Amino acid sequence: MTDIIDFDNALVIGGSGMIGVHINVKYKPTSKEVNILDYYSIKQYLSKHKEISCIINLAALNLRNSEEDPVKSIHVNIDGTTNLLMIAKKFNLPFILLSSGAVFSSKQNNKKIFIETSKTSPNCFYGVTKSSSEKISLLYEKCIVIRTGWVFGGTQQNHNKYVELFINNLLTNTPIYANSNFYGSPTYVSDLVEKIKYIVTNKMYGVHHVVNADIASGYDVAKEISKLLGKSTDLIFPTSCEKVPNAGPNRSLSEILETSYEYNKMRSWREALSEYIDKYLISRQMSVDVKKIDNDIWKNRDKCRLCDSAYLKTFFKLEHSPQANHFVEKPVDQQLIPLDVCICNNCNHIQLLQILDKSYQYSNYLYTTSASKPMVSHVTSNIEIFLKSNNIQKTDKILEIGANDGTGIKYLLDNEYVNAIGIDPAVNINKFHNLPIICDFFGPNIFNYDNISTNSFKLIYAFHCCAHIENIQEIFETIYKLLTEDGVFVMEVGYFYEVYRQHAFDVIYHEHIDYHTCKSMRIFCLKNNLKLFDVKMNKIQSGSIQFYISKNMGIEINDSVEKTIQKEEDAKLFDIDSLLNWKNKIILNSRDLGYLINCFISEGKVIFGYGASAKSTTFIHQYKLSNSTIKYIIDDSHLKQNLFTPGSHIPIVSMDILNVEKCDYIIILSWNYTDEILLKLHDYISCGLRVIVPFPNITII
Repeated sequence: MTDIIDFDNALVIGGSGMIGVHINVKYKPTSKEVNILDYYSIKQYLSKHKEISCIINLAALNLRNSEEDPVKSIHVNIDGTTNLLMIAKKFNLPFILLSSGAVFSSKQNNKKIFIETSKTSPNCFYGVTKSSSEKISLLYEKCIVIRTGWVFGGTQQNHNKYVELFINNLLTNTPIYANSNFYGSPTYVSDLVEKIKYIVTNKMYGVHHVVNADIASGYDVAKEISKLLGKSTDLIFPTSCEKVPNAGPNRSLSEILETSYEYNKMRSWREALSEYIDKYLISRQMSVDVKKIDNDIWKNRDKCRLCDSAYLKTFFKLEHSPQANHFVEKPVDQQLIPLDVCICNNCNHIQLLQILDKSYQYSNYLYTTSASKPMVSHVTSNIEIFLKSNNIQKTDKILEIGANDGTGIKYLLDNEYVNAIGIDPAVNINKFHNLPIICDFFGPNIFNYDNISTNSFKLIYAFHCCAHIENIQEIFETIYKLLTEDGVFVMEVGYFYEVYRQHAFDVIYHEHIDYHTCKSMRIFCLKNNLKLFDVKMNKIQSGSIQFYISKNMGIEINDSVEKTIQKEEDAKLFDIDSLLNWKNKIILNSRDLGYLINCFISEGKVIFGYGASAKSTTFIHQYKLSNSTIKYIIDDSHLKQNLFTPGSHIPIVSMDILNVEKCDYIIILSWNYTDEILLKLHDYISCGLRVIVPFPNITII
């Protein structure tokens, strides 16, 4: 026997099954050639084929048959595994057992997540036998247990699996009744097999979860297939698991698997499903009759926003989420869009990989500055600083980009700065005021409006909006044309140094295209004939930076610029290994909070959230929260109350809900306003309400 795991010489038991047919190895005996219930049959086969490198056991009596014939299930799933394991030990061969998410169960939380170290808790006979076979196998030091999810992509001739059933029903206009209350991990068999090869070849002994990224119910999968086929969802009916035709025994509310190991992670099941459906249709010569819906909402960028370099490196793929501010009046299907962060290897700019259609994002915008007292105070006090530090006179022309509800413009007009104007694209917000705010996107189109001319603005400023604008190069070109020779542009944006330091991943959402640093901004300014001459930091929005920019190339540069760049370098902000470690810490923190929430739910505790911000959308989807774990989200904005959160569809209510409904814990989702929120909750905390603050460390008050 060879000591090296040569995958081509692996012995695969159950090689004719859904997964086995996709594994190409030399030894795939039939059940007649090797009877796993007969120890000597297995031994005889191994003795004849001494070059076998390992034993991979895919053989098992499935879920439905195990419930119908538990005795046979014990024989096949436990006794058969034991015989194979004994032979593996006798011949000193690695032993690989394929297992299932059915070794876990959750009766209360349908979004509960199980990782490799989670305690098994089967709730069906099949799960019990698989859990038992795992425990027996793991007594052997050369054992690999691979748990996988709801596998699709097998041979249609032998397996009428759920994905193929959904495809065929949609193509024949047959109704689909799909479960909407049981969640798991759809997994493409081709991706699974490739990962099995990697794990086995590298002798990675122990337990592994191998599933495609993201979770789903059967209803989610059916809707995704209808989208890929260009079919209406009118034929798809959500129902509870026990009412799905031929669903088999109801075993749990969740079989969601996640891996703790970076090397086990795979692409989203949606991406894999799209690939499989293409292959499925082509193999049946049906591709001409089916047209997919083109994605006109988003696309991936292929070059850096600031320097146009094609050398972009993705370091964090967050959970897919809907557009962060798309709150809805009632639960409706909302497209989940990838949320990937990358760094430019040329100028070190950190940015979002996805580009969203701007009219899709901002036509109905619900964030207003005036809804937050700290933000109102911040805007007005900083405008005062801009005015004084740049010697702005009452008659000088001033422009605010992203003027929102006019908080800043009103402050200027009230203080007799008569030539202050703003620009903002949110049509719904523009209806509520009569201020001099142009309702449009900022860019060269601004010159089409009255009283706008080149070289005329002494001060241009923008609070947290320039990171939202896709064509940033066009923006800077326009600013250059608008500024007077001694004019100043002040751009306040979220500062990636603080995002990194606080592990504040929730500021990452589709509106935030850029995650700025002083280093990359200085390079970008020079490219546009502008000079970054000063920077200032503040604590708003979890940590922000203000860039002071002038077209006067002779202006003196403050020491703050060089010191800030050095600080970024010292923190290794631009080192890919450092960024990957940062991401991994966030993932670990999310698991800790998920475990905490699951414990509270299992104890019957009622949990609310506080703060239906854009941040909360990322937070909710990254932590896989739902309306089954968070009953309500409290928000102080009347524009958001009585709406539902994007994608997760958690009802948004006012704080009055605490006077009429029981709440044991509140998670602060707008954690950058923790102090303000705690003051509002003071009386309720005095009466026993507990508050969970998730950042920068999980704290319970």
